[in-house]
Amino acid sequence: MRLHGRAGQQNEFRAHKTFLYALTITPRGNLITSAFDGMVHCWNIGELKKRYSCEHGGLIFCVDAHRTDPIILSSGNRKYCLWDEETGQLITRVDTPDHGGHMYARYTPKNKHIVTAGDDRTMKLWLADGSSSLASVDLPDMFVSAICPIDESSALAATANGDLYLADFDSESVKGMFPANED
Repeated sequence: MRLHGRAGQQNEFRAHKTFLYALTITPRGNLITSAFDGMVHCWNIGELKKRYSCEHGGLIFCVDAHRTDPIILSSGNRKYCLWDEETGQLITRVDTPDHGGHMYARYTPKNKHIVTAGDDRTMKLWLADGSSSLASVDLPDMFVSAICPIDESSALAATANGDLYLADFDSESVKGMFPANED
C-alpha cells in the first residue's frame, strides 16, 4: 500500500502478505488495515509508519473503531476481536461459529452495541464488550456481504445477490427489503 503525503512525499506501508481488504481511520487519527493474511495493523498517519500488528487469525472482512474509547474491532473467520488501540493487546475474542468464515462486525453509532452478520443469514446484536448476544434477526436471502448499523436497534444488511434488508433488533424481524436490480 502506498500513501502519498504533501508535496509528493511518498511512503510505502509494507506489512500485509495478501491484498488489503478492509480499513478505517480511528477518531484518534490512526489508520487500521486488515487483509486475508489474518493481520490487523495500526499505522500512525502523521509519521507514516506502523505502530503495531495484531494477529486476528484467518480472513478478516471488516475493521471498525470505537468512537470514544481506544478500541479496535476486527471480524472474520468465525470470530470478532476487540483490541486496545494504544497497545495492540487483545481485550476479548468472541467466537461466532454460526456466522461462518464470511463474517462482519461493526459498532452501532453510539458504541453501545456491536452488530454482526455472516454466512448463516442472520444478524446479531451484542453488548459492546462482547459479553452477550442480545437479539437475532433471520434474513431470508443469501449470506451477508456488508452491514451498516443505523442506530442502537437497527441495521442494514447487503446480501451477495445485491438485496438490502432493514433489520430491527427490538422486534427481531426484517422491517423492509430493497431488491437488487429494481429501477
